[in-house]
Amino acid sequence: GGPSSSAAGPSFGGERQSAAIRKRLGLSAASASGTQPFIVPIVRCLCAFSGGLGDSMTVLFRTVDENGTPLRQTRTSELWKLPPGSLDAAKYAIKAAARIAVMNSTLVDGKRGPKRDELLSLQLPCVLQSAFKLRCGLHVYAKAVARLQDVSLSNDQDVGEFIHSKCPEILVAVEACDESARMAKKTILRSGDRSSEAIFGWKGDMKSYLAEL
Repeated sequence: GGPSSSAAGPSFGGERQSAAIRKRLGLSAASASGTQPFIVPIVRCLCAFSGGLGDSMTVLFRTVDENGTPLRQTRTSELWKLPPGSLDAAKYAIKAAARIAVMNSTLVDGKRGPKRDELLSLQLPCVLQSAFKLRCGLHVYAKAVARLQDVSLSNDQDVGEFIHSKCPEILVAVEACDESARMAKKTILRSGDRSSEAIFGWKGDMKSYLAEL
């Protein structure tokens, strides 16, 4: 089916995906009975996987340390390839985490789902951080590919253009990160609850990324 929300609102995929998320939220709320809803650790796991994969890529593919010192003295002609299955899994994981957490606080087709759960809403900053970490890892991978091709990338805009033209296999995952982070940011700002502190509390590259969304 087509998108389940208007152009101005968050996208939860097609009607089947939207209905599936709403159903899981309902089952989770019904089973909570004063305890942690079962869907909260699921969102945490999705964030841990996608963000953890991003951290791993950053460590594996980076070519300079935090001070800009080269980590490898000679340029090799080989690079570990990212398995398509891992990219798909990361893309679906971050999108699922974002859609579950956002729908918990969002009107869909004019209707609110089950009662908004505070524990789940507090996972929105985790979605933001995981999306950022995964995106960073993908950018580090793109920089490593560019280095093998003797292409100089001086800023994020250069990296983005290189991904579009030379790394189409990771483009959909990068777009999933941006979509998920954008959904989470808008929901946090609209909620006005404790999670909104996350928007203003991060520093450095994370702060710049949030400002650009």
